[in-house]
Formats: sequence, C-alpha cells, structure tokens
Amino acid sequence: MPLFLRQINLDKWKLDLESDEKWLAKGEIPADPVTDLETKENKLSVWNIGDDLNLISRTAAALTIRRQNIRHPFEYVLFDSEIINKTKIELEHSPGNTCDKELNDIHVNLKRLSAQKLVRFTDKILKETPDENFERENPQNVCEHILEGISKGWINVDGIHDNIKNRLDKYFGPDWRKKDIKSEVSPSDDDSR
Repeated sequence: MPLFLRQINLDKWKLDLESDEKWLAKGEIPADPVTDLETKENKLSVWNIGDDLNLISRTAAALTIRRQNIRHPFEYVLFDSEIINKTKIELEHSPGNTCDKELNDIHVNLKRLSAQKLVRFTDKILKETPDENFERENPQNVCEHILEGISKGWINVDGIHDNIKNRLDKYFGPDWRKKDIKSEVSPSDDDSR
C-alpha cells in the first residue's frame, strides 16, 4: 500500500500504555496526538510518498527549509493509505509550498475533517502504524539532505534562509557555498537516520 508522510512532534505521540490506561476510558486516546495534527480550514497537509522511501529525505529537506530553522530534528510518521480509506477521509491534490518544485506535486490535503474524523484518523495511526514508522532525522542528516537537494538541482540555494545557510556552514564549513557540491555530497543511506 502507498505510504503518506506527516511531519509531527514525536513527544506528543509517545504513549505509555500502562499509565495511560489508568486515566483513559476504554476506546479513548490521549489528546496530544490529536492536537499535533493541526488543521487549517479543516484540511490536513500530508505528502504521498507512495513506495519511494527516497522522498522522505527530500521532504525533510524541503519542509526544514520552509520552517527556516534546523536546530530541531525533523520528526514524522509514515502511515498507510489504508488508514485514509478506513476513516473515509477525502483527498485533495493540492500543490505543496516548498522550494522543491517536483516534491510539491506529491502534496495532498486530507479535506473536510470534522473533529470526530480527526480523532478516528489519529486513533488508526496510533493503533495500526508500526513503531518504526515514527521517525526522527537529526539536524546534521537533514543538512546532508539539503546539500544533496542542492547538488541534484531540487533546491535553489538562493531560496534558502540565512539561518539554514549558517547551520550548513556549521556542519560543512563555508566552502559548501563555493564548491561544486555534486562531487562532495553522496546520497544518504537509509541507515543513517
């Protein structure tokens, strides 16, 4: 089944089922994961990566550049498209708003979300998504993904905020701005996450 990616705050999704069961009624879920899925106009922004796991690093790079800060890890969940089907949520293909023009084509909104649908959707993610699909990319790995995006022409250096450029300087020195980085950056390994 195709996979979708949603950027999250992992701390809001960590559950201690033994202690949570003490205060949650049967069938209830904690509020933190629900509130982490912040909607706008009753829509939730997600990325349809299908079965191409290489799109994870591109998405991490593009969304980090958009938020203009790389001090914090990039955290996300990969969930199966079947969860969308089971919760009867409608999809709307809507171009993303990142510096990676090709990546923008895989952006999707989950639309017409009521509070009840959002809770059911969150419940399905909590119960049906394996723990290994909740991931964290450290800032240095994200910087490597950004340099890879620049070297492959997905990301234009001119569109990168100074905060990100300064962080790239910290990890790779200022020479990354001058060199032909195509020869300096190798595609990142899935195991480096």
